[in-house]
Amino acid sequence: MPTPEEIEALLTQPEGMELEFKSARVPPSILGRIIAAFSNTRGGVIIVGVGTPRSGESIPETIGVEPARFQRLVDYSLQHLKPHPRISVDTVTIHGKHLGVIKVEATDRSPILYEDQLIVRTEAATSEVVSQHVRLPRRGAKSAWYDRRGMWPAAIAAALITETLFMVSVLRGKEPVEIIPGTIIIGIGCFFAWAVAQIARPRDAQGGSDGTRDRVRQAEETLEEGLRTLDASTAGEASAEQARLALSDLWSVTHRRLDHYHGIALGQAAKSFRNAQIAMTVGFVLLVGFAVAGVMANSTAGAVVAGALGAVSAALAGYVSQTFVKSQETSAGHLRAYFDQPLEFSRYLAAERLIADAGLTSEQRARITESLVQAMIAGPPVNPNEDHGNSSA
Repeated sequence: MPTPEEIEALLTQPEGMELEFKSARVPPSILGRIIAAFSNTRGGVIIVGVGTPRSGESIPETIGVEPARFQRLVDYSLQHLKPHPRISVDTVTIHGKHLGVIKVEATDRSPILYEDQLIVRTEAATSEVVSQHVRLPRRGAKSAWYDRRGMWPAAIAAALITETLFMVSVLRGKEPVEIIPGTIIIGIGCFFAWAVAQIARPRDAQGGSDGTRDRVRQAEETLEEGLRTLDASTAGEASAEQARLALSDLWSVTHRRLDHYHGIALGQAAKSFRNAQIAMTVGFVLLVGFAVAGVMANSTAGAVVAGALGAVSAALAGYVSQTFVKSQETSAGHLRAYFDQPLEFSRYLAAERLIADAGLTSEQRARITESLVQAMIAGPPVNPNEDHGNSSA
């Protein structure tokens, strides 16, 4: 356990590669990143409960931290670290105030990851951590070809195999009516095999939104921790700084949610567009194949059956393709709304800047602020041309 004299000696030193000062209101995410950075370099000491130096002084101000809250903060920060780092957590009393001390040892095995990211300490670190984030590949992840296209090639191969068997049988002189049941059974079997493989796929290969969903959940947990800290604080503490902390966490949650929804919409648009192309291609191939089979059939009944199957296949493929196209249009609309948000937000920032620099009275500022808030709540106006185009489609 460090002594008060040792901590007082550390407070006189500047922050650097092996030393970091943080206030009692440090977010758990920031503290977890600092622990990971120290673990992946040379180790270090983190002192929690320290403020900025007063004017004319070089030693940071001792603010203090509640021991129970400090322990909860450390426990919450360690939840996002894998593997568990080697640290020692103590509380030292200096001038009647408690300071939290975290001594981090350098890892001699696999690196410490924070939310699957590798974070290291750099020489430029002074008052805050300057880190490098390296995304590590997941173990057991499928190849990029498998991730992007899934089992669609198997479905296309099943359709082509079924059509090839049917056409070969017709060209050999068999009646289409006789070979249709066997061909249908083969097609159903291929489709069933594809469905089973699709269901049995690992979750990592089924979509790319799991990582963003985890980041959203972690940001929400950070916000909840910040709000709990705000509620548990005494009335004499600086409420403005705590409000900024909660607002910062809320801002992070909002943007992580937007990134998550943007990833979902982008993936859905890409899948819908690709599936529409596949449906069109398969429908065209089936139509041509059945047309050739109908022309080369030995009887009128065989030609009629082949032509009917070709027409039904083309109609079904067209219907499926149209469904995917509509889904792609909806996803494109969501993407357009997502990309319109920065422009809308920049307009609000410009309005706020104009209000601040216009030298308005308090009454004028209140009226304009009220109008601005009402406009923000109402949202952007709907474009009638887009509605008309969608309704006509």
